Amino acid sequence: MITKAQRLQQTLSGSKRTQNLLKFPENLDSEGTANIIRFSINLPSGSSYIANGDYKKAIDPETGDTQTSTYRSASARGSLARRFSGNYVRTTTKIDLFMPPNVTTSYQSDWSQEDLGVLGSTVEAGSGLAGIESWDDASKAWDVVKRTLKESGIRTAASAVQAISPLNFETLRKTASSTLVNPYTEVMFNGVQNRTFSFTFKMIPQNEKEQRAVKNIVDEFKFNRAPEFKYGNQTNYMLFPSEFDIQFLNRQGPNPWLFKISTCALTNFTVNYSPEGQYASHEDGSPFATEITVEFTELEALTKERHEQGY
Repeated sequence: MITKAQRLQQTLSGSKRTQNLLKFPENLDSEGTANIIRFSINLPSGSSYIANGDYKKAIDPETGDTQTSTYRSASARGSLARRFSGNYVRTTTKIDLFMPPNVTTSYQSDWSQEDLGVLGSTVEAGSGLAGIESWDDASKAWDVVKRTLKESGIRTAASAVQAISPLNFETLRKTASSTLVNPYTEVMFNGVQNRTFSFTFKMIPQNEKEQRAVKNIVDEFKFNRAPEFKYGNQTNYMLFPSEFDIQFLNRQGPNPWLFKISTCALTNFTVNYSPEGQYASHEDGSPFATEITVEFTELEALTKERHEQGY
């Protein structure tokens, strides 16, 4: 005999992955300006959950082709992973939620200071040789090179003595000569950092339908954060977890006033069943409130070309 609790569990988990749209709250599309955030799910093309029909592939209505993420394209440049467009496929499953209280993005570039030291001084001295037009010019350039080599020799000797002596000979050299060696510090560009995003949603269901929706949304994020074994019972290899495409939408479609987000990996998922500081539940055990935090890392480092596209 199936108990009430077992029947409830079947209702909650039976077909949630075949649903095309999970949303909260129930009247999400009819309130205010309909500003929402949408999470579309992309699975590895070899996933057993596609083959078994748990997820359906999204089809481009114009071309009839299987859709992929906004990140992957056969014509993409700058990344081998981006060119492997067949690795992931877009599914028809979407999660729509109300706009989070914090909608921010940060564009960080990686610059670092590099000390060229002797190399910098030698290059600078040598660069004067290119403009030699007379013996006087050559003589001046040679004097610079000799001074550079002499000073670098003193620095090398001081470093060698420093290595075998407790005395600070480098400080002694500076004090005796009242000279600080130009470190030839240059600020070098090393690349841009992939953006990260964190969204928090506090959901307080008003009825049983919304309670089930919250449960299914939690399960969907949790499920797609995880990898899967590639060959069934063989555990040698794992398929990567799902990827997510994130959009800010309003009644007209994608919101042009906000930034676009390229395809992301879900790097952290947190569920809090006591956001008020104390756990409380209904008679059936379902919590009064559930708070989730989803943290993502964008898969691509953005270039000028992508910023022109609104990212």
